[in-house]
Amino acid sequence: MKATATSTVVAVVPEDGSNKIVADPSPKDIGEATSLHALAFTSHDELLLSESEGDFTVKEWDDVYERAHQICCQTTSKQAGIDMMLDDDASGPDMRHFLRSALETKIASDLYWK
Repeated sequence: MKATATSTVVAVVPEDGSNKIVADPSPKDIGEATSLHALAFTSHDELLLSESEGDFTVKEWDDVYERAHQICCQTTSKQAGIDMMLDDDASGPDMRHFLRSALETKIASDLYWK
């Protein structure tokens, strides 16, 4: 897990006179977006890659970075057997949990014959 990276795509879409940050945007969201951003993070929560397209302010980029960091780097906590997000505003996959479970499944199937 030390050499893995996680990434996400985030769009800034105008909505009701303000801008909304949309993680994992649909093709419709991408078409309507004022800017589109792809960010990747290392397993140590460091920014590895940032590619942006379109018009955006520094504040919007900071908001995009925070959202992408939240998706790629924060994990969910289990409390009383129920998965709970650390931040109620957060929506999106728990990328670290997904990577860990995918690797565990792969290793288990590869070692099944032993």
